[in-house]
Amino acid sequence: MKSVLLCLLIATFLWSTSFAHSGGTDKYGCHAGSKPYHCHKSKGVFRVEDGPIRSSKPITDPTSLTRNNIWQGIVIAPENRCSEFKRAHYLYPQSLEMKIIARDGWVSRYTGAVFANKDSTDIDHIVALSEAHDSGLCLSSPSERNEFANDLANLVLANPRVNRHEKSDKDAADWLPPKNLCWFAQQVITVKKKYGLTIDVEEREALKTALLTCGEATFKAGCPDQTDQEIKKILIQESIMAYSGSCPCPYNTDRGGRRCGGRSAWSRPGGADPLCYESDVSDYMVDRYRGRGECK
Repeated sequence: MKSVLLCLLIATFLWSTSFAHSGGTDKYGCHAGSKPYHCHKSKGVFRVEDGPIRSSKPITDPTSLTRNNIWQGIVIAPENRCSEFKRAHYLYPQSLEMKIIARDGWVSRYTGAVFANKDSTDIDHIVALSEAHDSGLCLSSPSERNEFANDLANLVLANPRVNRHEKSDKDAADWLPPKNLCWFAQQVITVKKKYGLTIDVEEREALKTALLTCGEATFKAGCPDQTDQEIKKILIQESIMAYSGSCPCPYNTDRGGRRCGGRSAWSRPGGADPLCYESDVSDYMVDRYRGRGECK
């Protein structure tokens, strides 16, 4: 009987040592030991050979990623509201509007239309604030959230109807702009990579389709595909909006709702000289505007 027990003990020892390997584990429960770098499920981490991970939380562990988890350098994972979303954590000043105008003019990147006045514009986040929160910023610091909210790379002017109702906090799976589709897709990718945000499968597929069906991702402002008349309207609108008073042109109205007429800056000699009519815009101004565009 003793010999049988002794044999069993020896067999058990030989079996366990044949499968064990030395080496401490890192914070992810991984080590190299006598094998290539790998992880143990006992630490709650998946090995690479386990395949794609399906989690309700943003993936932040680099040892748990496979090719199927990443697209365009962005981790693919379901959205997850890991902390309460509060707009007070994502504040930005209205003064950013003028910086956007200095970059884009008074043209909507979403539609290509020219805005009539400041009342017809909203500041819009390309990657919406709440969508970004649910894609990883819910784990970020207050300073990182503030940086995101004020990042010009993620800001455009939009019609209030588009910003507040049509687009709102939707991602690319639920809303895409009618124009500059490729530019939009590329901006979403750039912003998400910059802040380490995740992307869900539906959004990835929508962006993939956008990039495949469009020739280039560069937004065209002031490029040759715009007519001279369209550019003149843009320049006139920019000139009127840059005027600090209430009566730049004869057809405008003052703060009391009265037509400016001969009291307008355009009508008075000297001082400000706003552009009010297409005849005020020279060919040189049109050519110079085209030079501001990103197309070559």
